[in-house]
Order: sequence, then C-alpha cells, then structure tokens
Amino acid sequence: MTFGERIKKARKSEGWTQERLAKEVDSAVITIRQYELGSRQPKIEQLQAISAALEVPINYFLYGIITPTIGEIMQAQMRKLRISVSELAKRTGISKERILQILDNPYLLVTCEERNQIENALNIRTDQLPFASDLISVDLGLLALNIKKKYNIPVEYASSIVDDALEAFLGELNTPEGAQIERSLLKLNKKGKQVAIEQVKELTKIREYTTDDPEPGGKEE
Repeated sequence: MTFGERIKKARKSEGWTQERLAKEVDSAVITIRQYELGSRQPKIEQLQAISAALEVPINYFLYGIITPTIGEIMQAQMRKLRISVSELAKRTGISKERILQILDNPYLLVTCEERNQIENALNIRTDQLPFASDLISVDLGLLALNIKKKYNIPVEYASSIVDDALEAFLGELNTPEGAQIERSLLKLNKKGKQVAIEQVKELTKIREYTTDDPEPGGKEE
C-alpha cells in the first residue's frame, strides 16, 4: 500500500470525504486528491495536520505500521491476568500514580528499570513491550522526514538512520548507569534539564571523565 493509499484508507475509515479532510486540515480538495493519488507529497506540517485530524500516527502513513503503546499492552495483560493498578504497583514497586501515568500517557518516557519491572510482573516477553521508540514514534517519523528533505535521500534510508541512532541511544540507557541517569532526569523540570545539559558539557571537557572514543567528525589524537 502506498503513502497516498494509506491516507485514503484512513480518511474512509472515518467516513470522511476528501472535501471534509481538506476542510479539517485547511487545505484545498485538489491537494488532498493529489496526496492520495501519489502525485504530490505533503510537507511535514501538513502531514502533522492530517495525522491529528484522522487520529492516526504519522508512522502509519510512512511505514504502514501502528504499534500499540506500552499502556495499551499493559492494560490488555492486566485484564487477562485480572490484576488491578494497586496490585501491579505492589508487584513492581512502582507507585500507583506513576503506573496510571504510564497507562494514560502514550508519550511518557518509561525508564529501563520500570520497563523490566512491568515485564516481570505481567509476564510480558521482552520483545513484546515496546521501548521508547514507540513512545516517540511521531517525533521519529518527523525526524526521518526532515532528514529526507535536508539531504534529499529516500525516506527508507532516512528512517534507517534514525533507527540506528535510536538503537545506540537506548543501548546506553540499558546499562545500570544509564538507567540511573534516566531516573534522575525524569525528576527535573525544563529549567533543571537545561542546567544538567550544561553540566554534562563541562564534564566532557575533562579528560578524566571522557571515553577514548573521538567525537563525531573529530580526529583521534
């Protein structure tokens, strides 16, 4: 199924005409028609508007995939095992308030430790519970589109670049030190995170605290 066919399918599933979708996203009917025919590609902002109007993740239009969120998988398993939020909190050691946040917010960042505790408590396979890549899927889709546009490369190649970078990032978070850093960052507000970034920048200037790996684009000494 092509990009345009996915837009058409999502539109029809809502029972909308091209005129209705055009009105919802403040666009011309001919433009929507061109998107669906594949003769024209929407800009990032327009794709965001279509995604929001049809309530379909951007990754569906890009890749044809709608991955369930961590909360959706948790709720299904909790119903299957007949486990309440309070019981899950007791089994995982995670507060009831935090579990409710995870269940309700599809874009909430879940730490590696929390993920492991939830998997064990609900008997979920390690490969079944999505990682942060699912929680920020919309942002990843937009990032891939930006890379495609900037470097004029196929969207599939741009997506693979994003996936490789994310995998490397998550690999670092999956260490005890990474998990501890992640937990600490979650406690900071926007101002606190900015201060943390500046502090980390200063630490990277001290040889004693850095790895031997050269910086991207840099030269080894």
